[in-house]
Amino acid sequence: MIDDDLALKEPLDLPEDTTQQHAPAPKPPRKSPNFKVITIVFLVVIVLAVGGFFTYRAVRKTPTATETPGTTKQAAQTTKTELPAATGTKSYTNDRMRLTLEYPNNWVVTEGTDGSFRVESPDFSYTSLDKGEITGNFKIYARQGAQTADSKYIGKGVAVLPSEKLVYSKPAASQRKETNISFFGLDTPDNFAYLLIAGNFSLKKGDSLGPNYGKEVDTFIIGGGYASKDMKDGLETNKVAADSLQQTTAYKQAVDILKSIQIN
Repeated sequence: MIDDDLALKEPLDLPEDTTQQHAPAPKPPRKSPNFKVITIVFLVVIVLAVGGFFTYRAVRKTPTATETPGTTKQAAQTTKTELPAATGTKSYTNDRMRLTLEYPNNWVVTEGTDGSFRVESPDFSYTSLDKGEITGNFKIYARQGAQTADSKYIGKGVAVLPSEKLVYSKPAASQRKETNISFFGLDTPDNFAYLLIAGNFSLKKGDSLGPNYGKEVDTFIIGGGYASKDMKDGLETNKVAADSLQQTTAYKQAVDILKSIQIN
């Protein structure tokens, strides 16, 4: 008979565990680096870096519009020049027309064999409507009685804007104190071709004096405009934009010459 106390002290036999014991799943083998892919990526990075560097250098070396060697900001903006301010005046008298005027000392007076005379400014550059940027001058042309060549231009003249009053600065005792100055385009009022002292005629835009104006012997033809030295006819000029005809120093000096006229 087995002692109960002893039996309890012996270990109990447990039934065998029928559940299959699995070993832990092996870790996937670590892949070796793909050196071919790494090499390609590395080369691409190098190419991009080198290309970016040379592009940056090229951009740095490319001059801007204001940095172009041999140019200046003024040359890039415009090629136009203006007349310098006159340092003094001269006086001219035409005995045939009994006329005296003052003009800037850098202008030139030339008398024609037909009794006419011109007062011409130094050359400067301006923009004409049909020839573009040119070098020329502003001229004042005067004679007594219109010739056929003068009538050709007067007959085609259409007032660009209403006539303006021209007040003489030192009129002679027998001379009227003011007159009318008119501005004409050729064929249309969309350009400026020449100005003309038109006496009692006060014109509106679009008006014309007609081809017979000034043919009386005692009529003075006094006009002018933007011209050049190669122009033969007295009223032959270059057409310019109507809205810019009064903006230049040459025009303002020309008006001062007209204001100085004394007729005895």
